[in-house]
Amino acid sequence: MVHRLARAYAFTAAAALLFAVRALDAAPAVAAARPAALPGSYASLYSFRSPTGGFAPNGPLEVGGTFYCTTQGGLYGFGTVYAIDPAGDERVLYSFRGGSDGADPQGSLVELGGLLYGTTSEGGAAGNGTVFAIGPSGGERIVYSFGYGVDGEYPQAGLTVASGELVGTTAAGGQSGNGTVFAVTPGGAERVLYSFAGGNDGANPFAGVIDYDGVLYGTTLYGGANGGGTLFALGFNGSERVLHSFGAASDGYLPSGNLVVHDAVLYGTTAGGGTNDDGTLFGITPTGTQRVLYSFAGGPDGAGPDALTFAGGVLYGTTSSAGAHGQGTLFAATPAGTEGALYAFRTGTDASVPAPGLIAGDGLVYGVAGGGAFGRGALFAVSPSGTERVIHDFGGGAVGEYPQAPLLGVGSTFYGTTAGGGEFGAGAFNGDGTVFAIDATGAQRVVHDFRGTPDGATPLAGLVAAGTMLYGTTSAGGSAGKGTVFSLDATGVERVVYSFKGAPDGAAPAADLLPAGGALYGTTVAGGSSGNGTVFAIGPNGSESVVHSFAGGADGAQPKAGLIALGSALYGTTFLGGAYGHGTLFSIDATGTEHVLYSFAGTPDGANPEADLLAVGGQLYGTASNGGAYGNGTVFAATPSGGESTLFSFAGGAAGATPTGALVTANGTLYGATYGGAPGGTVFALSLSGSELPLYTFRGGTDGAHPNGLTVANGTLYGTTSLGGQFQLGTVFSLVIPSTDAVRRAPLRPRTLHR
Repeated sequence: MVHRLARAYAFTAAAALLFAVRALDAAPAVAAARPAALPGSYASLYSFRSPTGGFAPNGPLEVGGTFYCTTQGGLYGFGTVYAIDPAGDERVLYSFRGGSDGADPQGSLVELGGLLYGTTSEGGAAGNGTVFAIGPSGGERIVYSFGYGVDGEYPQAGLTVASGELVGTTAAGGQSGNGTVFAVTPGGAERVLYSFAGGNDGANPFAGVIDYDGVLYGTTLYGGANGGGTLFALGFNGSERVLHSFGAASDGYLPSGNLVVHDAVLYGTTAGGGTNDDGTLFGITPTGTQRVLYSFAGGPDGAGPDALTFAGGVLYGTTSSAGAHGQGTLFAATPAGTEGALYAFRTGTDASVPAPGLIAGDGLVYGVAGGGAFGRGALFAVSPSGTERVIHDFGGGAVGEYPQAPLLGVGSTFYGTTAGGGEFGAGAFNGDGTVFAIDATGAQRVVHDFRGTPDGATPLAGLVAAGTMLYGTTSAGGSAGKGTVFSLDATGVERVVYSFKGAPDGAAPAADLLPAGGALYGTTVAGGSSGNGTVFAIGPNGSESVVHSFAGGADGAQPKAGLIALGSALYGTTFLGGAYGHGTLFSIDATGTEHVLYSFAGTPDGANPEADLLAVGGQLYGTASNGGAYGNGTVFAATPSGGESTLFSFAGGAAGATPTGALVTANGTLYGATYGGAPGGTVFALSLSGSELPLYTFRGGTDGAHPNGLTVANGTLYGTTSLGGQFQLGTVFSLVIPSTDAVRRAPLRPRTLHR
């Protein structure tokens, strides 16, 4: 994930809900000397992760009514072996761990002697892929790890059982680096049957091989006399001959799909070429006589065929694109070449963009594809009449990814948002986000999964409580795709209170809301009359009014932070604009008139404030994410009339850099987090004399990286990190606030409560 997911959209979530606010009456001063770093008592409460069931399935294998396939994702993010019983219930047989264990399983599985065998394209002892075996109960072992060259590298297809051995292909490696055909025994003895030389010989086999009458047949994606790939025959003694070179005239090129055999003819597909350059269905005899049976035409016909199976005298296959809905097709063709699209895949909860690999059984054709109810893949079945049904949706149980905002404490539960993940959205690791709840023990549940339209997507801000409801914003999605204000009741039912349209009402809200006077006040980073963002108010009935549209220039632009109330006025900051272009501090009075109180100059006062202000004892405290004496951001203090002083300038490294979260206070001390600083950000304490103490420095591994704003409850700081954790998708953490004496005596050691 890029540096702070929010910045990919050019806005940042900010604003922490403040607990246990106490009066701070000391006057702000210039930064003083910084003591040595002392860690607080840290615990990782929860590590966000993608669905443990995996996503993006590969072609299925059916054994005794149960479907088996491999997927991406899984518990450790390196792929899974997945089983789906006849009722559609699933279980993960094995989650790959990467490293010597293997990673990124490819192609279909095969069964031999009661075990399932397959390949991973990466991992293993040398990182170049593996052949693995797995039992019905999930016990896994590596049969063979590919080395550094002649034995092959990066298998991209499944295996074939031939003469008691497991035969497959590697896309690279071999004597010339152009790929191999290999055989490995179940005991792990491997031999290279053939190394492709490139050129006329062919190069880079991406599909597997089939065994017909004691001869292995397969394809190479590239090479051959015409550069469009080859179809080859290979004896078990290593004798190879090219039966056909693709790429001449209209016979197709890029033969990436599997071969099937019927009545002494080999059938296959090319992803490109043919009369319309949308791919072909071809037949070829073992002696090398080839003809194009059908040229795909795109449109409803489909394009880019890459899978075949044979059943009942009919060839069934899939195309990866085009079709009536643009998501590919399942087609039927006779050996003579008569073709018709049986089913057109579509977006939504249906399967879409089918993956290579089809099997036939019980009068149905089975395959896997993207899409599905969770956007992470589906197992489907199609009847010969073209009736399709989804048997299983991959990706259930997603708990969100990449939290960007502080937590909201309600009783003994904390509520937060994740900017990605969840059950819905476009593709793996790209869901539309969630609202989640977590207790002090680390038990987590998803309260709501965002769907993009109409309820919003990518919530970058935290939640606020008003009455019996929780309120928040999404930076995207909604009816116009410009973001929403939403509410959640106690049962988790979500309602869109308002959908932004861009102009003149604003777009891309990225900060917490402020309940005040029966309305909700907030900011949008973009939109408004000048495109520079707005301050808005949402009435009890969901009506929206623009309080102020930022004009850019001296007026300020891109308010990434939320608002706070002090006296009869609202206060906030803009990320850009002002007299020096580095952002502003502004107020809005009771009449709705906006006043620029202060323009940040960059040095020494800081630049680009993007977090909520903290009002304590009649003073305003905040952070600037850049600028200051060292260019790494500052903590500043300001009076309501606009007088500003710099409390502390971050020096980078262990001292922290880029404070992007709001400050909180407890025991007469300010606490905050820096997104940067070696190696994964810090949590710091700051006295009003400007003395700064890093309480904890994130290592960037399982403890998290790049913390967001903080929340204070019962003497403990709670927060989220955008990255890191066991699955590198963010964490929820706690950090006990040490007493002044305890800090002076000795550091407290971090402890892990839950992974």
